[in-house]
Amino acid sequence: MNRELNNDEIDYLLLHLSHQAPNIKILFNQHVIYTNHSTCNDTKKIIFTCSSYPVNTVHLEPIDQLPVLFPVSNDLTRWYTLTNNGTLIFHHDILKSAFYILSGWDEAHSTDADEHGRFPHTSSLLYQLDWLGKPLVNYYFEIILNGIKEYLVFHKTHLDERKPFNPFACFISHDVDRIWYHHPREAYWRFKQLLGIDVCLIPRKKMFNECLNDLKYFWRYKSKDPWWTMDYLVKTSRANGMKNTFYLLDQSQDKQGSRYAFSNPHIQKWSKNLTSPLAEVDIHAPYATIDKPDSLKETIDHFKAAFGRHPIGVRHHFLRFRYPDTYLLHESLGLKYDASFGFAGKPGFRNGYCLPFMPYDHKANKIINLWVIPLNAMEVTFLNYEKSGWKYFSDSINTMVDETMKFGGVFSLLWHNCRFDEKSFPGITDFYSKTIKSIHQKGAKGILGSEIASHMDSLTSGF
Repeated sequence: MNRELNNDEIDYLLLHLSHQAPNIKILFNQHVIYTNHSTCNDTKKIIFTCSSYPVNTVHLEPIDQLPVLFPVSNDLTRWYTLTNNGTLIFHHDILKSAFYILSGWDEAHSTDADEHGRFPHTSSLLYQLDWLGKPLVNYYFEIILNGIKEYLVFHKTHLDERKPFNPFACFISHDVDRIWYHHPREAYWRFKQLLGIDVCLIPRKKMFNECLNDLKYFWRYKSKDPWWTMDYLVKTSRANGMKNTFYLLDQSQDKQGSRYAFSNPHIQKWSKNLTSPLAEVDIHAPYATIDKPDSLKETIDHFKAAFGRHPIGVRHHFLRFRYPDTYLLHESLGLKYDASFGFAGKPGFRNGYCLPFMPYDHKANKIINLWVIPLNAMEVTFLNYEKSGWKYFSDSINTMVDETMKFGGVFSLLWHNCRFDEKSFPGITDFYSKTIKSIHQKGAKGILGSEIASHMDSLTSGF
């Protein structure tokens, strides 16, 4: 990004700053000057110095432990100065730094992809800076607002502020990829492994026991399936002040598809018993969407036929999406929010922000009319990708929750309904319930995906 920010990009930042400071755009119009050199003068205005150089990652010097991505001044001891006559000078291009991270510039301009076609966390600038674990953009915004508050106090006025979510919110969600461990196709696959037709993924003795359990289940058809945990998830949330958003994966022919359809009688009966506004269902977009956009339109049509309404939000299977193309597709199909924005292989804040945001179309230089709820953590990341222990899992969540609480944000936790296998992960059920309880005890308010989108609309109205 070897140029200064344009007016549309600055407006994009102000839109998100307005969620904390409602009158920020008026203040900028009246008090702010943009210049490409950092000098002290007598304007008695707010001066943001602008950089026309690309992001600096070679000789990165932090100020207050925050990386200076677009340095302008030789002064690397402070972000801003308030002069004796009341001029506020930001010495480095902090606006461009915030825009670069928040709008996903490096991701949108990268061709890097993992085996699933996803932008890998290792290619992320935040990962390379060791900043995935903290919301860097929120810290940049804090510096901007602190400087402006000092400036306004000097001029005997003040800045109206608010916490976007007070004190903070917790978004608990579940991707319902499978609903029956003992589905005939699952059992058939295990028997093929046992007989050596397919590669056996677990010790053969253990696979024999699993196949024996399949036979017992089919013999006693009414017995409980270990993957049908949705009622438990709702019960646990209600006991701890949380809510549940479930993303349902419609049946498809590809190998990553589910084993059930939206119209499945068991799904229909269960979903009708969900108590609004404590739980809701929306769509889990097919794995193929990134390559076959029409598959999402087909999924939406199936959802409308099964549930009698248009879906509100979406999360993509395998977190497989392309920025910003997939979000332009969501906008065109009338979806209100997306909840896919996280790294499968690493927890944290993918674009350095602990609040829902609107994505940016850099090619068209415009905001995409869609709320994106960043995904901070999912159990698969810790148990499968990182293969970490319970302490690391717990410490990571606690750190991210604390960071989110500081800025009145939304902490997003994904836990698959089929991931309560005590044989493979002893203590996992107890760990889940204690995690939910701990987040609630810190003051989090449970919230649904649809409620987040509605709340963000209300915060943005009038901008």
